[in-house]
Amino acid sequence: MTQPGEPGLRAEDGLRMELLARVDRDQQAREALGPAPGAEEWARVTAVDADNTRWIMAVIDEREWPGRSMVGEDGATAAWLLVQHAPLEEQMRALPSLVMAVARGEAAFRDLAWLLDRVRMRLQIPQIFGSQFTRDKADDPWELYRMEQPEAAVDALRAAIGVGPVEATRRILKPDA
Repeated sequence: MTQPGEPGLRAEDGLRMELLARVDRDQQAREALGPAPGAEEWARVTAVDADNTRWIMAVIDEREWPGRSMVGEDGATAAWLLVQHAPLEEQMRALPSLVMAVARGEAAFRDLAWLLDRVRMRLQIPQIFGSQFTRDKADDPWELYRMEQPEAAVDALRAAIGVGPVEATRRILKPDA
């Protein structure tokens, strides 16, 4: 097997593989949560998130946002997911790098929109793109976090970035509604 720096495998390939492996761990930790997770289950998710946050922020600090030309489409999306699950301060610190990556065509505008909505929600500011839903307890229904504009205007913004209407997300989160 070749190593980074050897012919056939670029250092960026190793970065892509690490991004994808970290997303796998992130998703496995979340999928292991039961319907009413306890402190121990959340502690495992928190530990994975903390490790991923330290790592992705070091990557961003060293190289800027790992974009499509560096790590492929799936790698760039993986970077977004790791930041999406980071603490608010780190999300805010990563936003300018993601904005620049989107401007260069290196990251998806949808990723920026979703991260911006997450940051705004955590700052208790109405979201723009209608990507964030909340609930108080595991058995409570998901509710759309408040939005800056009416749902019809938000749906137009979502369509412009290639995302379906808010109602489509609502149906996924509330299949019996």
